[in-house]
Amino acid sequence: MDLRSHTIRIPSGWSLIGNPYPFEIKVSFDPASIYGPLTYGKKGTEGWDSESNVMLPWEGYAVYNRTDDSLNLDIFPLDGLDAPQEVNETDGWQINISAHNGEFGDRHNAIGRRTSGSEEFDQWDNPEPPKLDQYISLAMDRTDWGVETSLTSDIRSMNETDGQWNLHLNTKGIRSSIKLDTKFKGDFPLYTSAVMFDPVERKTYNLLDEVTIEINRINDHYNYPLTILVGSPDYVVAKTEELISQLPESFSLGQNYPNPFNPVTNIPFTVAVPAHVQISIYNLLGQKVTTLENRWFDMGKFHTSWNGKDANGNTLSTGMYIYSLESKEFRQAKKLVLLK
Repeated sequence: MDLRSHTIRIPSGWSLIGNPYPFEIKVSFDPASIYGPLTYGKKGTEGWDSESNVMLPWEGYAVYNRTDDSLNLDIFPLDGLDAPQEVNETDGWQINISAHNGEFGDRHNAIGRRTSGSEEFDQWDNPEPPKLDQYISLAMDRTDWGVETSLTSDIRSMNETDGQWNLHLNTKGIRSSIKLDTKFKGDFPLYTSAVMFDPVERKTYNLLDEVTIEINRINDHYNYPLTILVGSPDYVVAKTEELISQLPESFSLGQNYPNPFNPVTNIPFTVAVPAHVQISIYNLLGQKVTTLENRWFDMGKFHTSWNGKDANGNTLSTGMYIYSLESKEFRQAKKLVLLK
């Protein structure tokens, strides 16, 4: 190996790389193009660790290429090894959020604001690392920014004071409750409130108290929604009340429309808490002719459609049929009419 330099070429997206030398080296990648390198399981729990500027021999690291093309990562092993610096020091404020159960964890999530941040996707908004066979994942979706991947950090501009961050907690193979810890970093504004709202439990937690939040209703089949509100006390109170007012109070099955119908009808329904829902069509003899939905749903308002065909794709005859919604918490049936 050339001791003067070495180049690793990586494609767009996530890659695993290793230290090509038998001694530790210091690395410095352009954060506008590269997120990482990340280690795994170094902090006592199964999960991805924070970024590092030192790569040890014989170990693997995850890096994310933010660009749409391949990039060269240049390594200069003869550069002096300074004391490791903490990555992404903030000149504004940041709330670090850790999710863990003692064995597995996702400890490096962040929301906040900084002077070089923006109200759109930029270098401070990092993607959620890849998921393994068993995991705890806390992440944010910003489809309004045109970002398809979930984010582990969402850092915005200092030009705004009020803001809402929507998060979701996702697990696989976890059967215990999950603890959420928060830690403030930087210069948090005076006279500013920060709360976390749990819509499933309908609870609000004051993050300024640095409380440990315990999530008990964990299931691998759905994302557990959470919202963080930061801003003036009036904004936080008003926004919390608005979020509560939007929550469904109970399960419901609406009347299909149009009714009678040909060739397609819509069936509205409401899910009060995340649940497994089955929506089926029956004839008047009580025989099931097709199943429209049979999966887990997050809480909220939804609709499904029926095209008047049975499970084999055969068009059914004109007449009255029964459609039903069934879950562990709720069961209801209504009538609809198919016309030809």
